[in-house]
Amino acid sequence: MKSHAESFFARACRVLALFGVGVLFILLLLYACGARINRTNSLPRGMYWVVSKPPARGDIVTFWPSDCAEMKLARERGYIHHGVYNQTNGVGYALMMKRYLGLPGDVVSVTDDGIIINGALIPNTKPLTHDNIGDPLPRFRIANYMLKENEALFVSNHLPRSYDARYFGIQEHGKLWKSSYLSGHGESPHKGETNTMLYIAEKPELARAIIEALGGGETMRGYCECGKHRVTWCFGHMLELCQPEDYDPSFKQWNMDALPLSFAPWRKKPLAKSQEQLAVIIDLIKKADTVVHAGDPDPEGQLLVDEILEYVKFSGTVKRVLINDNTPAVVKKALANMRDNAEFAGLSRSALARELGDFLSGINLTRLYTLAARRAGFDSMLSVGRVQTPILGMVVRRDREFADPNNRSTYYAVHGTFSAGEVQFTATYQIKPDDPQDDKGRLSDPAHSQAIADAIGGKPAVVKTHDVKQGETPPPLPYNLLQLQIDASRLCGLSPDKVKETTQTLREKYRLITYNRSDSQYLSEEQHADVPAVLSSITANLPDYSQIAADPARKSRAFDSSKVTAHHAIIPTQSRVDESRLTNDERRIYRLIARAYLAQFLPPEKWERATTTLDVEGHAFVRTAKHITDPGWRSLYAGDPRPKDEDAEEEDGDTITFTVGQELPCTGSVRRKKPGRNRSTPCRRSLPTSPASRSTSETLPSGKVWSRRTREKQASTAA
Repeated sequence: MKSHAESFFARACRVLALFGVGVLFILLLLYACGARINRTNSLPRGMYWVVSKPPARGDIVTFWPSDCAEMKLARERGYIHHGVYNQTNGVGYALMMKRYLGLPGDVVSVTDDGIIINGALIPNTKPLTHDNIGDPLPRFRIANYMLKENEALFVSNHLPRSYDARYFGIQEHGKLWKSSYLSGHGESPHKGETNTMLYIAEKPELARAIIEALGGGETMRGYCECGKHRVTWCFGHMLELCQPEDYDPSFKQWNMDALPLSFAPWRKKPLAKSQEQLAVIIDLIKKADTVVHAGDPDPEGQLLVDEILEYVKFSGTVKRVLINDNTPAVVKKALANMRDNAEFAGLSRSALARELGDFLSGINLTRLYTLAARRAGFDSMLSVGRVQTPILGMVVRRDREFADPNNRSTYYAVHGTFSAGEVQFTATYQIKPDDPQDDKGRLSDPAHSQAIADAIGGKPAVVKTHDVKQGETPPPLPYNLLQLQIDASRLCGLSPDKVKETTQTLREKYRLITYNRSDSQYLSEEQHADVPAVLSSITANLPDYSQIAADPARKSRAFDSSKVTAHHAIIPTQSRVDESRLTNDERRIYRLIARAYLAQFLPPEKWERATTTLDVEGHAFVRTAKHITDPGWRSLYAGDPRPKDEDAEEEDGDTITFTVGQELPCTGSVRRKKPGRNRSTPCRRSLPTSPASRSTSETLPSGKVWSRRTREKQASTAA
């Protein structure tokens, strides 16, 4: 019995031992498998880049819904060749990325109603319960099963913490690379480095030019890493002056007793549309040792970055880079010649003064006039602004003068037609001090002017003086914005705003012209070294200009560094673009700018001017004739209509040689200098002046009526 029990016990021990070994083996196997699965698939949340080229089926990359820059960088590096993109909370963003980057593959999202492929819903073929739809497991498995060879699955970064790569259906394949900082999360690879330099550009276009000049870099959320330096950008003004109610809530209600409103010290606040990017800029400023101010080279551009630095209370070093031209060579040269930002404090203060002037006049005068009008029964807001109201007043006053027949004035000009052999010419009566005149020194009495015309008809004229001078006219200066707007209106029929919009495109999209809002018509003398390269680009972009014999060694009056302020004139750059890519308006504006630049390297226009004085019955007449001996630069402008000038007395034509004392008959005929004007009798032209013509972009002092800053946002608070 005992032996039997011992035998049973021994067998039991052997079984238990074998069982234990088996269990241990299974546990070890499970541990090994679990560790492998964990190593392969249990990944922390964050941004992942597919590094296999091309990615294997099932590879994963997570991304933020709106981060096209990160997707583009992955594409450029060859990490993404094909892909099905699954965006759990924003199919529209994924579609935008796919189209923006030109990626192949489909945009897939699985919802309770079915699968959405490229925005089109494919309904479920059978009812799905909460268990197999609410959990992400079947969603991502369905999307993963749809993958073709060499395609990768892209999923949202916004997933619950418990969901890891195992839910996406991947096993051993699917190599992933963790680099959280690329999406703006985690630590920067340059954290802890010293002497970091932050470039703050006014616009993304300028930031891209700086990044290119620095040799490129890695795009982050709202900035770019370029070695140990960073480049970020604004979207115009990121801050605005606080509104009256920000200082005192009681100011939200308009009250006459509260006027005039004034606030010191002035405060600024982030613009609602710019808060996200401003937060990025502020964070980068706090980590920087040196900030490079890369705002546009004008008062507004200076203030735009300065106000951010003041808002952050940055106390480090601030450098200033002046970039008028976004081409790489010019940007590199500008970066190599940075200056102390303190030198431009005056520009910033002038822009702030303008901003405060606009603000104070806007909030006080608008409230004053609106409240006064309400007392008179006018129930609407009357917007008053420092710039808009005077210019609007000029337009209204001119329009009223045009419409009012009582404002018409009349003046009279007497012309005699004379004969010199077979040549006839016209001379103009010279007004005497005792002649009846208007406030502009013109004949105002019709009877008096008629008497002069009657007195000279058929009478001989005696040449009193005859003087011939030779001279030359230099080419017109290159354009600033205002002159470009005037010529574009006169020659192309384009509005000032259209000109500004078109030049912005030429500058930012094509990099064909320099800074387009310049108020200067001069160039620095250093820019003369760039002439051969610029001329070469012009003739490449505009082949019909290749026949123009421009001399790059010629230095016109436009090259004068003493007259260049924050800007230089608007000129072409060294960029080359096929002219067929430009729209008609872009082509016309570029040709105007290129022509004005080419003219600087052509000979001056040469001419002879002959001035002859005649005496007829005691009345003096003068004839001035100008003869072009060498058109020079004017050959470029041969087809342009001449600007209107009602007071021009000079005639173009062959000069005639006269001798003092020579007698010439007054034939009594009259030559009309202006089309559409009638003359009542021979030898007399009675000219009733038209009412002042209505204001146009050529006659207003500036093509831009409204101030750059908007008036106070009052419509919503005027109740």
